[in-house]
Amino acid sequence: MTSPEVLLFCAGLILSALFSGAETGLYCLNRIRLRYRAERGDRNAGRLQHLLRDITKTITAVLIGNNIANFMVTGVFTSYLEGTTLPHPEIAATIILAPLLFVFAETLPKNVFQQKADALAYPLEPMLTAIRYLFYPAVVMLSGLTALVRMAFDKTHHHGDALLTRQGLRFFFQESHGSLTPYLGQITENIMSLHRTTAGDSMIPMSQVTAIGIDDSGALLRDLIRSSWYSRLPVYEGSRTNVVGILNTYDYLYEGEHPGGIRHLVRPALLIERSTPIHHALRRMQSSRNLLAIVTDGRGRAVGIISLKDLLEEIVGELAEAR
Repeated sequence: MTSPEVLLFCAGLILSALFSGAETGLYCLNRIRLRYRAERGDRNAGRLQHLLRDITKTITAVLIGNNIANFMVTGVFTSYLEGTTLPHPEIAATIILAPLLFVFAETLPKNVFQQKADALAYPLEPMLTAIRYLFYPAVVMLSGLTALVRMAFDKTHHHGDALLTRQGLRFFFQESHGSLTPYLGQITENIMSLHRTTAGDSMIPMSQVTAIGIDDSGALLRDLIRSSWYSRLPVYEGSRTNVVGILNTYDYLYEGEHPGGIRHLVRPALLIERSTPIHHALRRMQSSRNLLAIVTDGRGRAVGIISLKDLLEEIVGELAEAR
């Protein structure tokens, strides 16, 4: 292999590694530090902010550069093998270069940039800016082709729809988890999985709930309130599956015994069907300002209760018990 060929081969390999690393590094770059540096007058940070405003086009330019670099490596190496006595130089080049490119121009740089994105992205800004402008016509053409394919195969596509699906967002966060703490990563995963969790999955079954009969005596009411420690208890009439409202125990303790019992203190209960996704249940509880809701089956019978705390725990994990 001549000196120019060696230089082209090494340059292609280095460029391929840099492009692969930059692809991951742009996602892992700490946006708060980036904004801070830009506000302090760092020109590289300012230009990186500009590149990230339309990250799709920037990544497209990076991928184009990566493909050109890989083509340079394979072309030079195949040309070199054609001058040897090896049979089928194209196949031999593929067998030799595939593991080399996978390790040193793909896996290794991606791992390094994932861990050191803030240290490595800023020095690469001039190169990224250059390829963004250099490959701009190709980027525009590919973006247009992508839009045409989407319109042709997705009849339900409308202008302004979200560009990322739930799976796409999950992949984005997995690729950039180096910029998130483990706790924030878990919260992100919980939020992405909310659509699979229903009120029935998060509820406390009625068999485990302290509930008050609407006609219970004063002594029994006081015993139930003392044993439960909770400030809001479901009230049923006849059967525990027939919940008629919620009693705020402070209202009862403040007013004391009443000839008419507790009927005048019982507040209407928010009913949520057990198959309701919890993000919809959370929205209903927020809009109605209810901290407790009754979970019902398809026939309107109470099967459990769910609190705002139960719904939040599906996102942030176990919370300290509020009595």
